[in-house]
Amino acid sequence: MRKVVIILIALASLPCAAKKKDKSTQPAATRVEISDADKRRLSYYFIEGTKQKLADNYSAAHDLFRHCLSIDPTSPEALYELAYMNYYLQRDSVGLAMFRKASELDADNPWYMETLAAAYLEAGDKQATIPVLERLAKIQTKRTDILYQLAELYKNEGDALKCIHALDRIEVLEGRSLSTTMQKYNLYRSIKKKKEAFAELASLEEEFPRDLRIPLFLGREYLADGDKQKALDCYETVRKADPDNASLQVAMMEYLRHEGQDSLCSALRDSLMFSPQTSTDIRISLLSDMIDEVKGNDEGKENALQVLDSLTRLYPTPEAYTMRATFFAYIDASQDSLAMALRDLLRVDPSNQLAIRHLLPYYIHEKDNENAIEICRIGINSYPEELSYHYFLGAVLYNSDRLDDAIEAFQNGLRQVDDDSQPSLVADLYYVLGDCYHERGDTAEAYATYEKCLSYDEDNASCLNNYSYYLSLQGEQLDKAEQMAYRAIKLEPLNKTFLDTYAWVLFRIGNLSMAKFYIDRVIPPSADDQTLLDDEELRAEVIRHAADIYRANELEDEAQRYDKLADEKEKTEKDKEKPVETVEPVPEEVDD
Repeated sequence: MRKVVIILIALASLPCAAKKKDKSTQPAATRVEISDADKRRLSYYFIEGTKQKLADNYSAAHDLFRHCLSIDPTSPEALYELAYMNYYLQRDSVGLAMFRKASELDADNPWYMETLAAAYLEAGDKQATIPVLERLAKIQTKRTDILYQLAELYKNEGDALKCIHALDRIEVLEGRSLSTTMQKYNLYRSIKKKKEAFAELASLEEEFPRDLRIPLFLGREYLADGDKQKALDCYETVRKADPDNASLQVAMMEYLRHEGQDSLCSALRDSLMFSPQTSTDIRISLLSDMIDEVKGNDEGKENALQVLDSLTRLYPTPEAYTMRATFFAYIDASQDSLAMALRDLLRVDPSNQLAIRHLLPYYIHEKDNENAIEICRIGINSYPEELSYHYFLGAVLYNSDRLDDAIEAFQNGLRQVDDDSQPSLVADLYYVLGDCYHERGDTAEAYATYEKCLSYDEDNASCLNNYSYYLSLQGEQLDKAEQMAYRAIKLEPLNKTFLDTYAWVLFRIGNLSMAKFYIDRVIPPSADDQTLLDDEELRAEVIRHAADIYRANELEDEAQRYDKLADEKEKTEKDKEKPVETVEPVPEEVDD
């Protein structure tokens, strides 16, 4: 599209025009005669108004153009300029009326007509747009962009014949094309003019006899219409020109299926899939067809898997391995089988994000740290700017007690941060890096890193929790610790780890009754001993906090009970739980 489209885009941000419609195709206004002196005055004030408009002095320009209308109320130039200003001032009906009047007064001005058409279209008044564009098409007979716009409007209004006529005019100017002819074919079919529809395709075949796509499409349409002989005639035309044409073989498959000869159809499909002359696109399409057939058919699944295995050995392309993985997803195979198929895909296509993003959560869920680390490194090698891979690599290394490697992974990820990075993800990188520093004993570095985290995301609840807890352990900045712990539980009021931290911070600042209130929300006083010991999420450290808080509240019996439970819990804890809470990435569906 050319000029008219530019105008439509330019007006896209303007307010909608008035609802009043003018569908007349003939100018209704005429110009008044003014004296030569008034003509000179009009020209002077119009030029001055234009100068003010170009200097962005719109108020002064508006007054000058208004003055022009006082000299000549039928000046199309002044009306046109004021119309734009009224749009900008949101005086919609006035602006549209001025656009329309300017177009009527200067009926041969294509710019005015384009602008009026754009205003009508912006208002959603397609019926009013059509006659204006029809006038414009009569004036500028070689502009196909106007004809394309008219064809689209006719189509939307359900006037197939006028749309076909507009497309005919386009073909006169631009020549025949497959896309335009196909539009006319579909339009004729929509109004039940089957003879004319097929005539369009036949004429295109005559004009482009070497384009074998045309008889193939024509054959499919004849087959769909029930005319098998004409379909075969079209296919014979292709066979004579190119006996090995893979698209012809696919068309013959459709013919055999249409005739109910499924076994011959399947045999031809298998032959095509293994043929070196078959393009990758057609081979993938054939594989998709095969996969669709075997769902719910166990015997068919086995045969399909054998075909896929053979194809990937013969044509070890990413597309073939993608289809193999798709097959496992499509038949609802086990996650282990799908993971193996995706690993095969990664071997031939290491940058395949679909495989990476599915395998990473799979290995994290399976607690297979070594494979999770490998997948993260594959992702980083292919997409170093993707911070999530750095984050999960660092988190898995941290949970694998590889502290120095985890720190290096987080630092490498933070080197990739730029203005387009997601702030919450950057914050997570800083948060877990801060935990790593703290565990290594670099307290000052840990606190500085937590501050960086909160500068990117002040509501990072995990950072707020850990930062406040570590401050309370050191007895430092307890007021700040209390504020951060409180913000954390406001963000996640049911998180027992956060509630425990807040209870502990309150205990450290001496607010004992409130500390007991919050620790009771973590460890209900009514819970029996065995329930607490069986609770795998309840750590000995938290039970010890309860003992200290109860003792400070002069509840010695309960405190001794919690001390005993904490001792028993410590004996059964095999691995110390780390503060980091990694979030598994959402797996993506494996699709075609």
